[in-house]
Amino acid sequence: MTKVDSTLDKLEESEDKYKKLIESLPHGLSIIQHNEIVFVNKLTLKMFGYDNYDEIIGKLASKPLFKGEENKLYVKGEKLLNDEIQGPIHYNTLAVKKDGTIFPIEMYITKIYYEGWRALQVITIDISDKVDLEKNYRRILDSFADPINVVDKDLRYLYINEPLREWVNELGYHDDLIGKKLTEVFQFLPKKMEEEYKKVFQTGEVVVTHDYSQVGDKRIYTETRKIPIMENNQVSQVLTIVRDFTARELYEKKLRESEEKYRSLFENAPYSIFLIDMQGKILDCNQATIDLFGYSKGEIIGSSHRELKIHPEEKINSFIERFVKLIKGKDVEPIETKLYTKNQNLKWVQIRSSLIQIGGKYLIQTIIQDIEKRKKAERELKGLNKLKSDLLKRTSHELKTPLVSIKGFTNLLVELYRSDFNTEIMSFIDEIKNGCSRLEDLIKDIIKTSELESEKKELVKSKTNLTKLIKSGLEELRGFIRLRKHTIKVDIESNMIINCEKEKIRDVFSNLLTNAIKYTPPNGLIVIESHSDSDSFIISIKDTGIGLTKKEINSIFTQFGKIERYGQGYDVISEGSGLGLYMSKKIIEMHNGKIWVESEGRN
Repeated sequence: MTKVDSTLDKLEESEDKYKKLIESLPHGLSIIQHNEIVFVNKLTLKMFGYDNYDEIIGKLASKPLFKGEENKLYVKGEKLLNDEIQGPIHYNTLAVKKDGTIFPIEMYITKIYYEGWRALQVITIDISDKVDLEKNYRRILDSFADPINVVDKDLRYLYINEPLREWVNELGYHDDLIGKKLTEVFQFLPKKMEEEYKKVFQTGEVVVTHDYSQVGDKRIYTETRKIPIMENNQVSQVLTIVRDFTARELYEKKLRESEEKYRSLFENAPYSIFLIDMQGKILDCNQATIDLFGYSKGEIIGSSHRELKIHPEEKINSFIERFVKLIKGKDVEPIETKLYTKNQNLKWVQIRSSLIQIGGKYLIQTIIQDIEKRKKAERELKGLNKLKSDLLKRTSHELKTPLVSIKGFTNLLVELYRSDFNTEIMSFIDEIKNGCSRLEDLIKDIIKTSELESEKKELVKSKTNLTKLIKSGLEELRGFIRLRKHTIKVDIESNMIINCEKEKIRDVFSNLLTNAIKYTPPNGLIVIESHSDSDSFIISIKDTGIGLTKKEINSIFTQFGKIERYGQGYDVISEGSGLGLYMSKKIIEMHNGKIWVESEGRN
């Protein structure tokens, strides 16, 4: 073998190694010379969908490129070959496969010498997966509710998501931000922000800030979270998440103001207020509590009502039942009871408790009002009321004696001297007799009222058919009804059985029916109806009378709450003591019932 042969063998061996190296590359490699493709590796053929080298070798370099991109590559390539720019050129573009499929590629172009002539070596990477991944990332970021953007080292926008576009529009700015510098677009941003981004790019640390900014006439409060995006162990970009806390800050401010107002009301309330947790421990109390019970705040906080020993022992179980209802979310009625102070004095108080929510926690708020003075006044009033009732009762009995004499002598006078009296004298005597009858009715009503107000008075109840009682009352008043020319319509249940004192309930319906007959102008309609619920009967007596004003409704059930109709042209009978409805209300309430009046007003 000659020296030349040996050299050729080495060259062939070197070329073979070079070809194997090229074919083993994970990316496509091609060589372009004089704007023609002069070499490609197998991966390039596969990437572009060709089967044979001759389908692409010798073709224009623009053949695999997407229309519109070829001129850009040619210009860049020529500048690199002529040393007008430094390589390598990094270029992302679109390429076209043999079957016309368009796909994204990434190219790294360097200047080389191939067979003694200048050429371009192009490494091609199919970035379809990378682009798909980036699209997915964008899709994910767009789904975030928070505004998000990505900036480069020059603080130019590379990406913004849809919520950021919307937020920017709300602030009155255009959303065409891509490629623009952040600080130029949003000049209201604080100057320290540039330093924050600089820190992220230099250190790779996440920076979180909270700032107020003035945007036109709006003052906004935001949290900004700047997150580094790493590439080759370097921060290449920063992803920024912006959270607009303006509404939340305003809400929290109002909440703080509300809490301050509540605290002020709490501390200055004239009533004792406890805040109790779900375990029954007292968390807080106001000054009125200290004044009422005589304990210091330190003695009260952290203890329970039972530990304070403010409840009489016999009442403990009933208070535990109230507490259990409250923690289950049920309402409890206010109660009046006696509680012990620190020095063991018993005081009358009214207790109102409710379940409230403070700072996301459920608490029981108990308001205790000192009603000792009111109870004392009630006792005094009750005594005065008894004195009044006794006086009225005694006076009524005293009035009956001369009244009996007047009636008796009037009747005797008529019996003995009727023939001597002319018509005028007889009319005077009739007036005396009518006056006696009215006074007698008044005395009876006063005596009945006094009996009803007596504490010792107890009802004598028995089973009573309310239906029969109402109908018999109507029958007794049949003559009065005819006199007034009224129409009566009765629509009541056939067998309403109740447990009551029969005569007293009879008096109630007699009063109500008499009132309807008297206060309805002639030729009126009176309707009596009933309906029942689970444990009671509701009886209504409606009439076509002249109606009631609000003032009259408020006074109609009071003692002597008679509504004057005389001389007003209503053609109604206004005689009466003004005690009938007062007694009716008393009787119904003694039976644990309820009586009320409804009217659309004067008509």
